Amino acid sequence: MSSHYHRWYLTSYLLLIVFFYFTLISITTATIFSDSLDLCQTQCLDRNLVVALARGAVDWDTSLFEISLTQRINACHSGCQDLESTNSTCSERCAKLMPTDSCIQGCRAVTDIFLHHLQGLLSHAQVVIEDDSSMGVNTVWSLSSDYGSIISDILVDDIQWAVQSRPANTSLPWDVTVFEKAFNIETLEAVVNIPSVFAEEIELRLCISWRTYTIVSPIHHLPISNTDNIKPLPPTIISHLQISTNSFVVCWKSALKRFYKISLYSLDEIEITTALVENTCYLFQEVSVDNCCRVDIGYANNETASVSIRIDLINTGLEEKSESAAQLVFTNGTSVMKLYDIDDYAVLSDPKLIPFELKLGRSITALCSVSAEKLLIALDDGSMYWLTIDDNDDISSGMLRSPDGTAIVHMDVDHIQGAVYAVLFKRGILRHIYCILNGGEVFSIPLFPFDAPNILPFSATEKMPTLAFAIEAEPENSRLISLTQTGSILAINIVNQSVTDLRVNIEVSELYSNIKKAHLFDGRLFWTSTSCGDTHSWDSCLYGEEYDIEKKKIHLNRYLYSGRVVDFVFLRDKPMPITILSPSKIGLITADSTARVTWESPILLPFQAQNEWRHLLYECRIIGDEENGSTTAEFTQLSDTNLLIPISPGLQYHASVRACINTICSSYANAINNAFAPFTEPLFIAFHQTINNNISYYDMLGDPIENYTLPGPVPTDEATVFAYDILMKSLYVANTDKNIIIRIRNDGSQQLFLDSIAVKFMTVMSRNAIIVVAS
Repeated sequence: MSSHYHRWYLTSYLLLIVFFYFTLISITTATIFSDSLDLCQTQCLDRNLVVALARGAVDWDTSLFEISLTQRINACHSGCQDLESTNSTCSERCAKLMPTDSCIQGCRAVTDIFLHHLQGLLSHAQVVIEDDSSMGVNTVWSLSSDYGSIISDILVDDIQWAVQSRPANTSLPWDVTVFEKAFNIETLEAVVNIPSVFAEEIELRLCISWRTYTIVSPIHHLPISNTDNIKPLPPTIISHLQISTNSFVVCWKSALKRFYKISLYSLDEIEITTALVENTCYLFQEVSVDNCCRVDIGYANNETASVSIRIDLINTGLEEKSESAAQLVFTNGTSVMKLYDIDDYAVLSDPKLIPFELKLGRSITALCSVSAEKLLIALDDGSMYWLTIDDNDDISSGMLRSPDGTAIVHMDVDHIQGAVYAVLFKRGILRHIYCILNGGEVFSIPLFPFDAPNILPFSATEKMPTLAFAIEAEPENSRLISLTQTGSILAINIVNQSVTDLRVNIEVSELYSNIKKAHLFDGRLFWTSTSCGDTHSWDSCLYGEEYDIEKKKIHLNRYLYSGRVVDFVFLRDKPMPITILSPSKIGLITADSTARVTWESPILLPFQAQNEWRHLLYECRIIGDEENGSTTAEFTQLSDTNLLIPISPGLQYHASVRACINTICSSYANAINNAFAPFTEPLFIAFHQTINNNISYYDMLGDPIENYTLPGPVPTDEATVFAYDILMKSLYVANTDKNIIIRIRNDGSQQLFLDSIAVKFMTVMSRNAIIVVAS
C-alpha cells in the first residue's frame, strides 16, 4: 500500500472522528467526578485519544486502521469510567477491550482531569497560624465558597488530607500530619495541629492523597513566634580552616541563636577541651598535631542535638623561625639604623647605619617590615622605597612608588596577597584593615579589592570595642593587639571578638602613655612616645618593656638614644597560613567535543570581610580516561571561574580545581562527567532576554547559538516552566495559574495540550515522542 494511500486513509479516519464528536450527547449530574468523566469522553475525540501513538513512536502504525472508529471510541469511553471505584480497575477493564491502547488513554485522561480539579482547589487554599507552642502549631486552612461543592464531592474514604511542614529555607524532609476531619462544610475551614519547628519561619503545604497520587498546594511561609522550648536541630557546619601548624577555626550556623557547647576530642575519643560560647566561630589554639582530632558542636542545654567534624591538621614539617633572631630597625628622619641589642637601653653600642641615599630636603616618615631581609621606607613627598639586606649585609634598593607631594605617615603589608597599604597625611589609606581615628576609635575595614579605583569609599566598617593609642594585627594568632587609652594592653580575638588582658596579674612600673606607634615582639611591647623627658626637645623617642621574672614585674624603659625616633620596625618573617578554603562548588558540563569546568570561589567565613578583597587565582587539572591509560592537562594562573576545554566523545573526565592566594593553595574540589557521543545538531538548552528585549539562545555549555529562533512569544518570566520540541518545532508552556500546559506551534497558533497539576519541571524527548512533567 503506497504512502499516499496511507495519508489519505488517515485523513479520512480523522474526519470520521470529528463527525462522531458532533453526534455525542452526554447528560450527567454536575460533580467533580461526573465533570471529569464528561470532559474525558469529550477529549476521546477532541484530543484524538482514540488513535494513540505507540510508546516511543513519532508516527502512527498502519495496523491501527484495522480496528473501527466505533470500537476505539467505546474503548476510550470505558477507560474514562475509571473513577467509579475506589481503586483503579484500568488494567482489568482494558484487558477485555479492543483496542487496549484507546482504553488506557481514557484511563490516563480521566486521572489527569480529576487531579487537575484537585490541584485547582489546593492552589487557592489559604492558611494562618492560630497559635504556636512547644506542643505544636495550630494552622487554620480555609477555602472560598466557590469550592464548597468540590469539598462536598470529595468527602469520601478514598481521599486523604494532610499538611506537610518543615523549617523554612532548609533541605530537610517534610513532616506529614494527616488529619481525619476534612474541611468543615459550613465554614470551609480545617484546623490542623502540626509539629513545632526549630526556626523563625515555617514552610507549609496542604496535601491530598488519592490512590497512588499526592497533590500539594503551593508553599506557604509563615513566621513562628514561640521558639523557646522547641527541640533544637543540630547546628550546621559552615567550614573549618587551619590557621597555623597548631591552630584552626571552626564556623557553624543554627536556625535560631542559642548558647553553644563546643568540645575538642582526640581521635581516640579523649576530651581535650570544652567551652560554652555565644558566637558561631571558635578558634582552637596550641593543638597537638598528633592524634588530632574531632570537634563536637551542640547546645549548652541539650545533649542530643549536636554535630561532629573531623579535623586533619597539615604538618608542614617546617620549623618556625625564632623571633629572637629579628632585628630592630629605626629611623630618626634622616637615616635608617639597626639596634644591635634590644636589651641595651643605654645604647652603649652605637646603632649600625644602614646605607640609604636620601635626597636633600627630604625626610623619612615611616618604616615597614616586609620580611627578615626586606624593608619599606616612606618619605615626606609620598615616595616609597624597598631595601633588602642579605646574610652578608649587602644592600640593594629601589623605588616602589613615585612621589606625589603628600607624606606617607604609616605603612603595612598584606603578606598573603603581596599588597602594601599606606596612610597619606590628612588624605586617607592608599591601599581587613584596622585603623585608629583621631578620637582613638578603632575600626575594622575590609581589604581593598584587587582592582580597586584610585578613590574608594569605606562602604563597610565595623567599630571595635576599644579606644586605643596604637594597634597591631597578629594574623598568625588571629588577634589584634590594642594599647588602650586607659593604659591596658588587650588582645582582641578577631574570630569571636573576645578580649584578653595581656598584663593581668603582672605589675607594671608605670602607665603606658602618649604612645604613637607600637609593636609586640616575643611577648614584649616596644613603642614610640612623645614623653621623652624635659632635658631635650625630642618629640618622639623609643621605649621597651623589661621583664623582672622573679618579681613578676614589668619595667617601662626608655632607650637613651641621643636623638628623635620617628618610626621603628622589627625585620622578621611573618608566618603564612597553611592553607585556604577550597572552591565551594564545582561543576563539569560535557558536550561531545568540548567541556566546561565551572566553580565558585571559596566561601568567606563569618568573621572575614564579606566583600571581594581576595586576589584569587585557580589551578585546574583535567584527567581523561582512555583505553590505554589516561591523559592529564593542567592549567594554572586562572583568574576566571570557568574553563572551556577540548574533549573526546564517549570518554569519562575528572576535573579538579583548587584556589590559590600567592603561594598558598587549597585542597582540590573534584567533579566527574562523561562526554556525549558526537552531536548531529546543536542542542538548545537555555535562553536569556537582553536589555532591548531580544532573546539569546545558548547550548548546553552556555555558549550562544547564532541565528536560532523559537515560535513566539517565548516566556521571559524566570518562574515560567517551558520546554521546546526540536523535532516538531513546538513550544510547551506551563500556565501555573490555570494548571494547564499549552502547545505553541511553529506558526504561532496555540492549543491546550494537557490539564495538569502544578508543574515544576518539564522537558521533551523529541525522538521518543515523550514529554516529561514533574511537579
